[in-house]
Amino acid sequence: NASNYIGNLINYLLSTFQAEINPIEIHVDVDKNIELLLEKIILIGLIINEGISNAFKYAFNGIENGEIFIQLKIHNGKYTLIIKDNGKGLEYSIQNEKSLGLKLISFISTQLNGTCELINNHGVMHRIKF
Repeated sequence: NASNYIGNLINYLLSTFQAEINPIEIHVDVDKNIELLLEKIILIGLIINEGISNAFKYAFNGIENGEIFIQLKIHNGKYTLIIKDNGKGLEYSIQNEKSLGLKLISFISTQLNGTCELINNHGVMHRIKF
């Protein structure tokens, strides 16, 4: 069950990162009826882990009231995963060089037979469709 898996993963990540900086609020919106094969949910977990870890490490330096939004929805048999923060966004050089984390998210998206879109506007948003 995707909702349970993602909830447990986020709780673990919060316990790992939360004490290091100002409290960050994570909002989760996952369709309750999504059931995925283990191989797919692990890939989704890796993407979420990378997105949340990067947000905690880089997005909120000097920013109060940080928020991260995780959404997984299904529509007409297609899934959309969104990981978004309201942080300071990516520096132009990092976005163009494609850091290891960005390459990892893109690579894992292709393993899901999906596409990955990076939006750098008032924070960072990864939109993965598969």
